[in-house]
Amino acid sequence: MANEGIKIPEDHGIIGFDKIHATEYINQAIASIVQRISDHVDFAIDKLLKILNDEKAETYIVLEAKLIEKEIAFMGINL
Repeated sequence: MANEGIKIPEDHGIIGFDKIHATEYINQAIASIVQRISDHVDFAIDKLLKILNDEKAETYIVLEAKLIEKEIAFMGINL
């Protein structure tokens, strides 16, 4: 984007998801939202087993997410 004259974070804010390793190799650190995949797997297996055993399975699940902050600002907001 720098080659195109786009300034981060002045022109565009960027935030990653799941702390993708490729972001470690760019010239600006990017904040990322992380969810533990193991939590997703645990909930999915539990729900599947309940369905297979004709038990009531939850239909609404909220999983915790965490913001991993980096030194770059996001549209003027320091992360």
